Amino acid sequence: MKRFIAAALLAFAPLADAQPKPREISTAPNRIGQLMVSADGALIAAHTYRSKTPPGKAYVDDGSEAFVWEIATGKLRLSTGKTNLSALGFTADGKTLVTGGSVTTFKDNIRIEETHFQTWDIETGKAGETKVLLTKLAGATLSADRKTVVTVTGLGGGLEHTVETWDATTGKLVDSFDLDRMSIRTYRQVVDGPFLAVLSKPKFALELLSRDPKTGKTTTSNLTGLADASISADGKWIVGHGTKDLGFEGIRLFDTLGRQKWSVKGVFDPSLLGVAGEFVVAPDSAGKVHLYDLAKGKLVQTLDAGTRSGLAWALSPDGKTLFVSTRVEEQTYKSAVKAFDLGGK
Repeated sequence: MKRFIAAALLAFAPLADAQPKPREISTAPNRIGQLMVSADGALIAAHTYRSKTPPGKAYVDDGSEAFVWEIATGKLRLSTGKTNLSALGFTADGKTLVTGGSVTTFKDNIRIEETHFQTWDIETGKAGETKVLLTKLAGATLSADRKTVVTVTGLGGGLEHTVETWDATTGKLVDSFDLDRMSIRTYRQVVDGPFLAVLSKPKFALELLSRDPKTGKTTTSNLTGLADASISADGKWIVGHGTKDLGFEGIRLFDTLGRQKWSVKGVFDPSLLGVAGEFVVAPDSAGKVHLYDLAKGKLVQTLDAGTRSGLAWALSPDGKTLFVSTRVEEQTYKSAVKAFDLGGK
């Protein structure tokens, strides 16, 4: 009987340590800086940075390109070609990709900074009309419901910004307000809720600003001990990374009132921290992606992305699949998009 039990335990032991093996969706010729999944979970888009850099030389940005693939088959549905526009996301119906970015033009030898927005029909591959704003783009994002594009524009690297909300389908301006003397680290327009922004304060402190779009009223709260932070899509959580200089090196999770919920010590990539469904996603510099339970901060799973740089990630709408980009070739920046089955966790 003891021999039978020992054999049974040995047979099932590998299952406890088994790591999910990713499925490769497709590859892109250059580094992938952002991944986005359509609302129905059928398509994935990748924003890539093109490079004209010879092997062994310093990286030189040569524009951007966006790709859209079918998740089930890996079939390429759209390629924008070389452009200066970044992929922002899909519209709510999943039929259109929205891109945007800063473009430098010259008129009568005068340098002009413009912001361009463009839509792409995924079925036909055709680009829609380009909308031009005569100001430099500091950032842009698509709302969680994919109905509005939020832009932050400003002059050069200054601290005076205009925040504008646009209808993602029609390009019509919905709302606009100014943030003077504010250095914006990240921001998000919550669906049917406030505009949230993480702001830099003196002595490396961060502050959370919340603006009610109906009344225009703003409130602020301190985010203690964070060097960098991101805002969850539902606007309920702020996840950030602290450093030794700030008294704590690791992850800290706050609610939008600035109250810390939990913390985890460790060294992660601050620029890639985020909330996805019931997880806090925390990639590190060694190619590992750590998933922490959002409610309690407990480590749930660690995935091996197999890359030390160029990582981007996105969660499927049903929360069951995590998509990550991995570097395939170090010299050429060729990247792959892989899907990890989270097993319903």
